[in-house]
Amino acid sequence: MGDSDWSPTAVVLPDAHAVLQRVAATHGGIGWVNSPPAMQVPGVKLVSVRVLSLIVNPAVLALRDGRRLLSITETQAEGLLSGRIANWQAVGGPSLPVRIVTPGAETVEGSEIARLVLPGAGAQPAGATIVRSAQELKAAVAAEAGALGVCAWSDAASTPAQILSVKRREVSRNLTLAYFLEEPKRAGKVGGVSTIILNTVLMILLTLLFTTPIGVGAAIYLTEYTHQGRFVQILRFGTETLAGIPSIIFGLFGFIVFVTILRLGIGLLSGTLTLTMMLL
Repeated sequence: MGDSDWSPTAVVLPDAHAVLQRVAATHGGIGWVNSPPAMQVPGVKLVSVRVLSLIVNPAVLALRDGRRLLSITETQAEGLLSGRIANWQAVGGPSLPVRIVTPGAETVEGSEIARLVLPGAGAQPAGATIVRSAQELKAAVAAEAGALGVCAWSDAASTPAQILSVKRREVSRNLTLAYFLEEPKRAGKVGGVSTIILNTVLMILLTLLFTTPIGVGAAIYLTEYTHQGRFVQILRFGTETLAGIPSIIFGLFGFIVFVTILRLGIGLLSGTLTLTMMLL
């Protein structure tokens, strides 16, 4: 990136450690370092950013038999570039041989392939077509079905329809104090469980408030005071039958009655009344 590509609010610092310290001290701060620093800074998470993009021949991403290759995993990408995967069908694509097109080892892209994908196995994938420029790479990819080109992300941006996404998944421990104190975001995909726990506690308390007097009072009346006649027998049969109904049926009934008919909305009150019916 050139100096004009940065945000007007960006701050240039002398070294990577200074960048991390500034990010840690700035709420919502984000920094860029060219290489991992020698020491970590508390409160800062390092995320690796790769400079490479994969572009493919349009035939690789074409719709065939109702299926289309949309993305591959990081492991599959390494398998394609290393030659372990020789056909696109192995990664969910069409039955086409994989043809690698890559810049020379003296370029940034070529050295990055050697460092990340093929450490100790040579500078270039076996059988790869070596090109000298981004324009030549794009032309070679477009000319041969099944071709896979490796170029800088800035060069791939001009052909977005040919970019093959590489998915990377990181799994780490999330059982921290922040997990219990933060609220869920993006429909629970990220964030914590604070509001979920609070809503659960409130729903239980309100359900007990509704259920306890009605349930205990009805039990005492049916057991101690009412005449053990046919009406009570029918009532007992009904309660025993309802006890065997799956909870999802009560949920559907509560949604139809409380949410749709009575228009109480999807919220605490509708859930509490539904749970009350289940317990009674």
